[in-house]
Amino acid sequence: QGSIVITPKDRNQFDASDSFFGKTIGRTGGRIANAKFTLNDVEYTIITNVEHGLHGGVETLGYKDFNVETKEDNEAYICIFSYLSKDMEGGYPGNLKLNVTYKLYKNENKLSCNYYATTDMDTLLNLSNHAYFNLNAESGLNALNHELYINASKMETVKNCLPNAIVKCPENYSFKEPHLVAKYVYDKD
Repeated sequence: QGSIVITPKDRNQFDASDSFFGKTIGRTGGRIANAKFTLNDVEYTIITNVEHGLHGGVETLGYKDFNVETKEDNEAYICIFSYLSKDMEGGYPGNLKLNVTYKLYKNENKLSCNYYATTDMDTLLNLSNHAYFNLNAESGLNALNHELYINASKMETVKNCLPNAIVKCPENYSFKEPHLVAKYVYDKD
């Protein structure tokens, strides 16, 4: 049997991986131009090893050890990850208390992931989960055989790895009508 989540199997590989597979990333997901931002007239620099701060920089939440609590109720198995990101960790202001709660529902084909965070001062926060799913893993097929629907008529373009503009989805990028991911990858029309 294959795993439906693409991630390194070994804890040491998971910790060392720079692919972010299966990780909670932040304090900011995406890139921050020149690894600098201004908030309340104060300039902050993200600690990073690339030109534009990626996924929170080198001290991203993806490399932190979270506390873990597991429990169960009538509807779901629950796993709560918690972490305190201290003021100026990675270059971000404020002490940030974060809980990430996963619920695997017992009688539904459903998994939820919810974030809850508080901070003691203004800061940037744009969290993301970097799980990549292949729901065809047990059949030996790859993710290109997934049928996908995205209720969006616009998309963001990038230039030099940074967000550039929001544009109307070209037809060959649109998933407003459900179709196989492979259609987007292989159709040249």
